[in-house]
Amino acid sequence: MVICTVPSSWSLDSQDVSKESQIALNYKNIPTVSATSTVKVNAASKIRKKVKAKKVTKRKVTKKVKAVKRYKVKVRYFYKGKWRTKYVYRTYTPVAVSRPAPAPVIRDVPYWECYGPSANCQSDNADIISYARYLSTIPNPDPRPPLPTAVDSPGAEPQQSNYIDETAYNTAHSAWESTEPQQPGDEPQLSDYPDETAFNTAHATWASQSAAHSAWASTEPQQSSYLDTAAYNAAHATWASQNTAYQDYLTAKAAYDNWSPTVVVSDYQKAVNIFEEVQHKTAYSYYYNTQRGAYRTLTERLANCCDHAHAIVALARAAGLPARYKHGDCTFNSGLRTGHVWAEIWADGRWYCADAISLSNSLGTINNWNTGTWTLKGIYSSLPF
Repeated sequence: MVICTVPSSWSLDSQDVSKESQIALNYKNIPTVSATSTVKVNAASKIRKKVKAKKVTKRKVTKKVKAVKRYKVKVRYFYKGKWRTKYVYRTYTPVAVSRPAPAPVIRDVPYWECYGPSANCQSDNADIISYARYLSTIPNPDPRPPLPTAVDSPGAEPQQSNYIDETAYNTAHSAWESTEPQQPGDEPQLSDYPDETAFNTAHATWASQSAAHSAWASTEPQQSSYLDTAAYNAAHATWASQNTAYQDYLTAKAAYDNWSPTVVVSDYQKAVNIFEEVQHKTAYSYYYNTQRGAYRTLTERLANCCDHAHAIVALARAAGLPARYKHGDCTFNSGLRTGHVWAEIWADGRWYCADAISLSNSLGTINNWNTGTWTLKGIYSSLPF
């Protein structure tokens, strides 16, 4: 079989095709001719081989579409004098809700971690320790007592057993010795006697004498039964009087020796003294973060909030009181809201805020910024900035 490609205008009624030819046309104008038939093709026509076209697949492009959800809703409506019900479908597109990041967890630093020196807090400095001792004491309101006159020690307390009525005791003991019965001697032995009867008689006599002598010995007079009560009472009264005078002397001598021109105050009073010393003797200067530290602040008497806190924390720790730092965003009375640092001192079982940058504040009380709207940003035993 030969397959030819011919123009669509070509007709089977052409005279170039024999009548015996049976030609069938398909929808693509491709005639099928039997082998016995002859086909005359115009010179203008071109014979081509049938080639299978390659299948081209188009790339599927998918668009990202927001997730749309469909839900059924029951609706009541009034129609022709009656309330009717129908169901309608509605769609909605979920909207992503942006949630704020969780607030960082701020650790409440305990007081037992707030001792000793740290960065910019030189609580082990000799000058700061001496300064803290000065702030921990007040002048002694009591004058020094006079030196007492020396009194000799009365010695050991008299014992009643040492006061015996010797005369009465000797008389009783002599009378007792005069009544001593015959001593029994050594116990008889069977081998010393010719027969058992004689041994038994001798042993019975010895046992009787031994019992009588033991009974006599148990009645010996004792010195404790012949005490000289009058002499003991007189001696003890003398000793008691001397001992009272001696104890009074020891008390007066201790008061004289232990008197100090200063008196150590309570922990709370220490905290008050330290706070007021820094508050009244250190001027405020505005700058960021730490620039001086505790020692330079107490020397130069100029500081921002960070260095004010360093000075208070260093003095408190040098005085034996735990102290820490607090950091937050505060709204001041001027309307300015900014970051701020202040100290806290542990005394009498609780924390006292100590913000010394303003003379309107006191230990435990803040008046120069709004304590109801501030935001806590950190609690530190050592300030990191």
